[in-house]
Amino acid sequence: KVTSLLERLRSIGDRDVEARNQFSNEIKSFGADVRKQVAAQSDLLNAPVNQIMDDSSDKGTVAMSLLSLRQQVEKINPNEFDFSESWLRRFLGKLPGVGSKLEAWWAQYQTVGAVINDILESLEKGKNVLEKDNVTLKADRDRMIQHTYSLQDQLQIAMLVDKELVPWAETLSSAQKSYILEEVLYYLRQEIEDMQLSLGAANQSILVSDIIRRGNEELVRSTDRTLNVSSKALATAAALEVALSHQKKQLEAVTATREMTAELMRGTA
Repeated sequence: KVTSLLERLRSIGDRDVEARNQFSNEIKSFGADVRKQVAAQSDLLNAPVNQIMDDSSDKGTVAMSLLSLRQQVEKINPNEFDFSESWLRRFLGKLPGVGSKLEAWWAQYQTVGAVINDILESLEKGKNVLEKDNVTLKADRDRMIQHTYSLQDQLQIAMLVDKELVPWAETLSSAQKSYILEEVLYYLRQEIEDMQLSLGAANQSILVSDIIRRGNEELVRSTDRTLNVSSKALATAAALEVALSHQKKQLEAVTATREMTAELMRGTA
């Protein structure tokens, strides 16, 4: 490519104004098509990034669901609930329509449990949104990388042409040298600078995409852990508390029966 450009330039006659103007115009737009592709792709990449940044505010679905889940679990955490009953509470618990603390807690668990299930569904939906964001980000990122390869090629060609023209221009007549320096090298170096800036901006877009995509992947895994572990842990804690209560009642009944049997035996003796 470089050889072809140089041969065209060297073949232009000193008085061929039209050919000179045409070559200069080509140099003025050297790499412009690729830069436009990179800019367009950057806009596509920024669209999901901007959307994600908007969703990352305090109203973000996943974040609000996680915080809500924590608040709901704290309300019915068995480890933080006092199940002990005073004699008056035990007496009142025997009256119709008056339940024990365990029954009151279990009723609250059932109510909050429904809310927690809704929150878990919201988390699942939020996770799906993150996964879709990542699909879009990765596709746009891959296309951006392909465009940067083309831009790197164009930049390399332009820099090689610059390198070859400088010593050659020194061997030319004053008029020819002036044309090379003012109409070719001047604009070529401007295009080189523009391509370097475009390449830097493209690499930044790729980096931002990678950072957000990796963050999404970690949050998806964290959400999976919440869905798979937290909800089951809560249900297990609730079941255990009820089971322990049943065991406690059975143990009290066995103990009371033994004491009554021992008392009868002592009386009989």
